[in-house]
Amino acid sequence: MNKKYINIKRGIIAAVLAMQSIAAVSPVTADSIEAAGLKQFTDYAVDQGYGKLQGHWAEQDIGVLYGRGGINGIPNEDGSVRFDANATITTAQFLALILQASGNNNLDSAYDWAGGVLKKSSDLGIIGGAYISYDNNRNKPITREYAAFILDRANDHIMKEPVVFPNQIDVASKVLNDIGTATTNDTTFIGTTRDVVNMQDYIGYVLAAGIMEGDNNGNFNPQSPMTRAEATAVINRLFKYTPRIDTTNLKNNYGLEVWESGVSPEIEARNNSPEVQAGREAARNKWTNR
Repeated sequence: MNKKYINIKRGIIAAVLAMQSIAAVSPVTADSIEAAGLKQFTDYAVDQGYGKLQGHWAEQDIGVLYGRGGINGIPNEDGSVRFDANATITTAQFLALILQASGNNNLDSAYDWAGGVLKKSSDLGIIGGAYISYDNNRNKPITREYAAFILDRANDHIMKEPVVFPNQIDVASKVLNDIGTATTNDTTFIGTTRDVVNMQDYIGYVLAAGIMEGDNNGNFNPQSPMTRAEATAVINRLFKYTPRIDTTNLKNNYGLEVWESGVSPEIEARNNSPEVQAGREAARNKWTNR
């Protein structure tokens, strides 16, 4: 094989890889939204009593996630499907979007659909293994604070980006008016091995990471349910399918600190402690004995 042919072949391969890279990060256009198949939804251009998809503020986010196989429609009685962008999304559905968007679709057939979603999410480290003990929550609308918790964990265990913001709660308390209303002791819902769960910590993280933000009035609304449209937006940001929120303002005006090197020594020591390891083992046993 002559040298000229090799160089041409290398150039073609490089061009293909470059195109793939561009496609992975470029925002979608109107044409690509249509190509993604959003027009199959019966509420795309017609308001069927719950809004329409065409022109919705999250149309691009929905198109991006749909094009990546991350979302499905809601069945209508006639067999067609709608998206229902303004409807609330349950905990199991929210976790399912994360699993689908990240290619973790192989659910354990020993469980029903929602149970399989929880099991897979536990295996990946997104939720605590003891979560299965609180099945009654899986079909309830997920609140913004619990979405923050799950996004934080998914960022660690799927994206594997252990960026630490040491003063995230302090910054969030300055930016958000209502972060003090976030749940501080609810381990029942989450099922983690921690004795006390501070949701303010997770809210601070997703704010600092540019995954979620407050409303125009500076409120995070921790206990408000998340909509299907909002879910597509935050999951796209989680996986960087669309750009994350610019946090320059948090760094310049609120002194947000960033440790790029990974988790702090204190956190790492705690995660490897016998107490935490024992808690994880107990959580795994809950799955085995279910």
